[in-house]
Amino acid sequence: MGHTANFVRDKLPSKYSHELVEQVVKQPYQRQTASTYLTQIRDIVVLREIKVGREKLFIHHKLTQLFTQDSDEFKHYNK
Repeated sequence: MGHTANFVRDKLPSKYSHELVEQVVKQPYQRQTASTYLTQIRDIVVLREIKVGREKLFIHHKLTQLFTQDSDEFKHYNK
C-alpha cells in the first residue's frame, strides 16, 4: 500500500489522503460520493473502472494481480 499511496500523493497532491488510498485498497468499489476522486485515481492508472449493471466498480488491478499470481512481486507505477 505504501507505493500506491506515494504514487497517488505525487500525481494528485490536492486530492491525496491516507484514508482515501486505504479505502481503495480495502474496498474495490465506492458510491457516487467518492466517484470524482476515484475517477481521478483511475485516470492516473491506479484503478480500473468496470461497469456492472448500473454500478461502477473501481478495482485496484495491481492488488488483484497479487491475489491471482504465484509470486508476491509488485510492479511499480511509472512516474
